[in-house]
Amino acid sequence: MDIQNTCKIISLLLDYPDQTLKDNLGNIILHIKEDKELSEEDRMQFNSFMDYAEGFASLLDWQESYVGLFDTSTKTNLYLFDYVYGSSKDRGQAMVDLKEMYMKSGMVPNENELPDYLPQFLEFVSSLETEEAGKSLAEILPILKQMVKRFERDSHPYLPLIKILCNLSTQKQ
Repeated sequence: MDIQNTCKIISLLLDYPDQTLKDNLGNIILHIKEDKELSEEDRMQFNSFMDYAEGFASLLDWQESYVGLFDTSTKTNLYLFDYVYGSSKDRGQAMVDLKEMYMKSGMVPNENELPDYLPQFLEFVSSLETEEAGKSLAEILPILKQMVKRFERDSHPYLPLIKILCNLSTQKQ
């Protein structure tokens, strides 16, 4: 699996869970097992998260957990610019610039989410050539490191996915 496929899978896993994702967890696990490019550490991180995701009795339980983890917390959210700008007015221009970058690459951003939503950014990265994907991921490494710190404090179940992104971004620099 290459960086683009890994980013695509993590994008799906970080987004709000739906039935298609729940039904395909087994396929994702198979992909991870067959991926020769993933480090043993990353494989363990994936397995840790997959154990968490498979542990829900129902999709509704997983969705309720997701909402509790991300929609009610301002400390551990998935909005990149929140870690950079907070509520500064500079955040607005950064959003516009990011949306323009998506559109120049041919990606039509999801209008239901802000451009700096990490799953959307990873979707963008997954559409790039390998070198560009690596550079784009490396650009957000400082943000990913901040996310790791915050997620570690809360023993956040999505922490393994953020750690994998950190590892990928340092490998591709």
